[in-house]
Amino acid sequence: MALGLIESGYSFLWVVKLKVVDKEEEEGLEDVLGSELMNKVKEKGVVVKEFVDQMGILGHPSVGGFVSHGGWNSVIESVWEGVPILTWPQGGDQKITSEAVRINGVGIWPQEWGWGSEHVVKWKEIADRIKEMMGNESLRVKAEEMKKAARNAAGVGGSCEVIVKKLIDEWKKNVQAT
Repeated sequence: MALGLIESGYSFLWVVKLKVVDKEEEEGLEDVLGSELMNKVKEKGVVVKEFVDQMGILGHPSVGGFVSHGGWNSVIESVWEGVPILTWPQGGDQKITSEAVRINGVGIWPQEWGWGSEHVVKWKEIADRIKEMMGNESLRVKAEEMKKAARNAAGVGGSCEVIVKKLIDEWKKNVQAT
């Protein structure tokens, strides 16, 4: 992953989770990546292993793409901020959300990468897919369209409000009928 990020040629922030979500690990990043690789990473990017404000980062104007496991929250946050996404599903519902990303044109899901640790993806493949995502203007346009649609749906009078009001009205009718 590190070599793929570096080889892509883009600046990056890499958030590394070594073991279990929401649990601090003893190992430092240099213990895991080694000092030589850490030095290479620092030439082009920043790597951290602590919690970050993902929405805040995705909302920054300098962010041009997002490499993610394709979890639902990550996909929603990426769409909300209008950022194209490259997904690499690892488990759970991530294949489904990655397929939704692909079908809706807001990102790329390289299905040949497999599922989780099924296939060892070489750094060159990672770099190539990052370049593809970052250089694809239609992904950027579609992500911006989806951003506007998401914000309209969540806004006053949007489809989310209409559906919730409809559910409440339906519930009230059922309560009054009983």
